[in-house]
Amino acid sequence: MMPITSNKATNYRLNREHPVILAYHGVTDTPTNGIVNFAGKHIKADVFREQMAYIKAHHTPVLLSDLQDRLRSGKIQGNLIVVTFDDGYENNFSVAWPILQELGVPATFFLSTGFIGGQRMFWVDQVEYIFNHTDVPSVQVDLPGHDNHCFELRSQRDRIHAVIMTKRVLKRMSPDERRSVLADIRRQAAVDLPADAPQPYACMSWNQINEMGADPLIEFGGHTVNHEILANLTPEDQRDEVLGAHEALKGVNSYRNLFAYPNGRSIDYNAATLQLMHELDYTCATSAEPGFVDLDDDLYQLSRVIVRANDNPHMRNTHAAHTFPFDMERVPVIEEDQQ
Repeated sequence: MMPITSNKATNYRLNREHPVILAYHGVTDTPTNGIVNFAGKHIKADVFREQMAYIKAHHTPVLLSDLQDRLRSGKIQGNLIVVTFDDGYENNFSVAWPILQELGVPATFFLSTGFIGGQRMFWVDQVEYIFNHTDVPSVQVDLPGHDNHCFELRSQRDRIHAVIMTKRVLKRMSPDERRSVLADIRRQAAVDLPADAPQPYACMSWNQINEMGADPLIEFGGHTVNHEILANLTPEDQRDEVLGAHEALKGVNSYRNLFAYPNGRSIDYNAATLQLMHELDYTCATSAEPGFVDLDDDLYQLSRVIVRANDNPHMRNTHAAHTFPFDMERVPVIEEDQQ
């Protein structure tokens, strides 16, 4: 089988009585330049097709809403597997969905509604875009609460390092702090963001989402409005993010009261978030904490495994350079910095 890539050597052995929820972001059929998609966030289409064919042949793929019903009833036999996608990238519609249709694999898509039907880029993609397109040899990043850091940008390896380290710190900032730092980086780098988000950063339109939603293989859930890490927000701002996504999606074909926490590690949401899930009648929520699903798991903190396929030569000698066969006996765990 085609390899998939992890930046940790931690493995979990699949038990046929324990379902697994896979988390994807994008699937691409176009070449990239420079450091675009260096971490393999967008799986190559041929790799994704082979993975889905393997899943269809060797497992029982179900929607997340189906898995939650089985968990509630205590019936999770059958080698169950759930395919999920986060964020709402346009290639989910144009590349991933046709493959899912071709092979008959259901999938659950979690949407950040503030990016749907517009030209905005997720801030993590902005960081990658800026460091990929700048012509300056270095950038001095002023990180509140941290030592200032000068990032050399003379090679692709330098630029990848700058992206990883900048994202790592910005993920722990408030939205206002992050916007200020990003604006300063953009100014120093002398890079203007494009009016329309380019591939693979573009998101779907509402028409595309409704077209997908008419397919019984597809369902949608919430992923906040602005893809904010909820633990960085006040309880009031968390409510706005979660409820705003719900209100935007409730008229969409195949929308379910399902949720995925942005970034998804246990430090990225808190007790106020979990209370919101109950108050707003969400029936199930997924994290990005690695692991499989068991009957006694909290339905509002279901583990997932983030899948990537990385073949960037500048990453092969870094901490992201562990490859495993996609045989589902071993699955990868991805650090949050690569999301």
